[in-house]
Amino acid sequence: MRTGPTSSQLYDRIFANDINRALSQTDAHFGNTMFREGLKTGFYEFLSARDRYKELAAAGLGMHRGLVERYLRAQIIILAPICPHMCDYLWREVIGESGSVVGAAWPEAGPVDDSLTKASEHLMECVHDFRIKLINYTKPNTKKGKTIAPNEPPNSITIIYANDYPAWQEKTLDYLKSTYNAAENSFPDNKALLQHLKTIPEVKPFMKKLMPFVAYVKEQVAVKGVSVLESHLSFSERDVFLQNKEYILRSLDLDDIQLVESASHPDQKLVADVCPGKPMCKFEKRSLNPDTSSKMTRVVNIQPCTPHFSLDVPVFDTDTVEDVIARMKRTDRKLKTKQVTLYRYVDSAKGPRQMLAFDQPMMWNKRQLDLDSTVEYEEAGLKVGGKPLGDTICYTVS
Repeated sequence: MRTGPTSSQLYDRIFANDINRALSQTDAHFGNTMFREGLKTGFYEFLSARDRYKELAAAGLGMHRGLVERYLRAQIIILAPICPHMCDYLWREVIGESGSVVGAAWPEAGPVDDSLTKASEHLMECVHDFRIKLINYTKPNTKKGKTIAPNEPPNSITIIYANDYPAWQEKTLDYLKSTYNAAENSFPDNKALLQHLKTIPEVKPFMKKLMPFVAYVKEQVAVKGVSVLESHLSFSERDVFLQNKEYILRSLDLDDIQLVESASHPDQKLVADVCPGKPMCKFEKRSLNPDTSSKMTRVVNIQPCTPHFSLDVPVFDTDTVEDVIARMKRTDRKLKTKQVTLYRYVDSAKGPRQMLAFDQPMMWNKRQLDLDSTVEYEEAGLKVGGKPLGDTICYTVS
């Protein structure tokens, strides 16, 4: 596990926010003797937050030691009112505390940032939606009784997102927001809404799309609350996708991702329904990096008694070491949740030919490669930091 600041990675901030939310909600439930609800927020939802963090961090730089330790301590303390004997054992034997858990102070919850919660929920909903669309994309289609051959399995996804609503949708949202009855959680009937909306100049040319959009907004308000009526998201949709790029690729088993803002898309009719919080995805099979030089490289695990062996991975010019590791994890699913470290041989020709010493796997002058190091392609072969990589490099797993 890594150490250092937790503010640089979005998934760290989301998990820290999930811990704060679980602590504050569970404290409130226990204070009102609502133990069933406290168990829901303090264990089941808390466990889901941990699993989500584990998945997101595995696709990035790994979990943060400080956050994991904070989670463990918080989980043991807030479960103690439900199962004190087990929590007391974990408190003494696992955490290493000397006193009883019943005497531990309740963990302090920091401020809860709703925008981080919404960003996390949006990412999970989008990946779920993309996965369903990917399955449908590769399914055989039937048209007029004839079976059409399925599409070739794609290797790339283009996500089209919007920063702003079109003018007619923004006017519609403004009116819906002004007519929303918070006490009854309801809107005026569709007939009354239509009578007013059709008089708005920006809305009038889009009457065919108006009521489906109104129905979609009403449905989202019922599920997510009145914040749906805001004309802008409380987080950057592009940043959420960009900072979790590897998680999206690994979840869909793809190799490449492109992010396109709807306003700059060449086919505006195709992206007419794209709006903030409702992105569109397009799958395709294409040649990756067609103008970039690359070389197939053998990557060998040098640790004894592990289920990880060797694999062949394409390495492109201008790749970083982090890019190569991400490609390895997509190639070998057993590496999905592992921390991988790459090494080069000092002598790129002689090193791979040496017999591995199982009790000393770092023999034969291996040098660790930094994650942000960039690969350079030359006719003579690949280099990192001016040092040749050769045809074979090695890795360890933790």
